Amino acid sequence: MRVLKFSDSIAERFNSKKINPSKVTPLQTFLMASLNETRSHLEAIISLCRVRLGDQAGLIARTLFEIYITLKFLQKHPEQLDRYLSYADYLKLIRLKGLERRESVFSIDNERKKEIRRKGKRAKKRYHFKFKWNPPEFSSIKSLCKEVGEEKSYESSYAYLSDFVHFNSFALFKHEYEESHGERILVSKQSWGEEHLGFSTELALRLYKFIDDAFELKLNDSIMKYYNRLRA
Repeated sequence: MRVLKFSDSIAERFNSKKINPSKVTPLQTFLMASLNETRSHLEAIISLCRVRLGDQAGLIARTLFEIYITLKFLQKHPEQLDRYLSYADYLKLIRLKGLERRESVFSIDNERKKEIRRKGKRAKKRYHFKFKWNPPEFSSIKSLCKEVGEEKSYESSYAYLSDFVHFNSFALFKHEYEESHGERILVSKQSWGEEHLGFSTELALRLYKFIDDAFELKLNDSIMKYYNRLRA
């Protein structure tokens, strides 16, 4: 798909600019990391839709929406970036504790464990994390959406996609078996693939525009032309 080529073009333009790493801001570093995450999610969504697993693609589309909202929020509040990045240290600490309870940390040496504990405890002490990175005044994805002017997107997209994530009556009785190449396979009665693929493509293009603007890569016209054509 052409939308994946934009990801490649952004990476190529970025590399060709030979930007001095010392001049790259923390937010720009985060943006480039988000580019890789966005592409991998989009590839997974495309693959699922091709095999008529559109409802499963919706689970990943919801994560893509969270990436987009987080980017918009951190662009508006760059002072919260350290909090966001520090949450990774806290999560590593939580996961280490979980692995230790299951006695599954044989691959992590003692020095690495000490470093994880030190950084995790420091992050928790500084930001008082409780299983979310969000600042207290923006404790939910809904409040983040409101802060960045995406209230309508929350209602029309995130809340809708959440029905595919959480097990509920909506998830029941929506699959059936059919024959494929001599085998019986389980497929959705209704795929939702077209809707989720279109939504995810639009989100990816918005994310690409963020990155393009941040590094002045001059792909914006091409991205917006394709974006507007999708919405036409």
